[in-house]
Amino acid sequence: MTAPAYVNAGSITGGSGTSGTPGLPSSRVLGSMLIAFIQVATATGQTFSVGGGWTIGDTSNAGGGSSAWAWRIIDGAEAAPVFSWSTSATWHGQVYQYTNNDPESAIVVGTKNNGNSTTCTTAAINTTRKNSLAVCFMMHAGSQAFPVPAGFTSRSAFNDAGGSNLLCDETVAGSGASSSTPSSTITSAQWQAFLFELQ
Repeated sequence: MTAPAYVNAGSITGGSGTSGTPGLPSSRVLGSMLIAFIQVATATGQTFSVGGGWTIGDTSNAGGGSSAWAWRIIDGAEAAPVFSWSTSATWHGQVYQYTNNDPESAIVVGTKNNGNSTTCTTAAINTTRKNSLAVCFMMHAGSQAFPVPAGFTSRSAFNDAGGSNLLCDETVAGSGASSSTPSSTITSAQWQAFLFELQ
C-alpha cells in the first residue's frame, strides 16, 4: 500500500473573534483527506466545535493557549471548516490536503502535549498499518519560525506576531513501528503539539 502523501494547502487565514474559517485548498481530489487546524494563541481553556461535516480530531486548551485539529473526506460537497470557541481572541488556521488515504478509516488519534518552555515536543506514536504517515502540528504564541523536527518533512509553516505554526510529517514503513519523536527548540513560549497517524 502506498503511503499517504501531502498535496497542497489553502492559504493561512487569521483574524480575531470567537470563530474562524480557514479556506480550502483550491484544487481538491474526491476521496482525499482534508485536515485543518485552528490556533487561538492567547486564550486558554477553550472548547472547540466545528461545522460543515468536519470531525474534531483532538484539542488542547492548556499551556497558555488553545488549539484543535479536524478532518473530513473530500466528497464534492465539502465546505470550509467553521471552528467556534467562547473567548474572543486572535486566531490562525489552515487546511491541508493529503491523498492515498484510506477512504473509510484514515485517522488514528495519537499524542499531544503543551507547555511554556524552549522545547516543543510530544510523544512518538506506534503505527497500526504499513506505510502510514505520522502527521505533526506544532504551534506557539511567539513569532519565531519553528525548526523542523529531526525525521520529519516540513509541509507548511507560518509565523507572525499572532503566533507560529508548523505542519510536518514522516512516513513510517512498518505496522507497529514507532515514529520519530517530534521535538523543536524555540524561544521560550506557550506551545501545543499534536501527532497522529494518517492511513
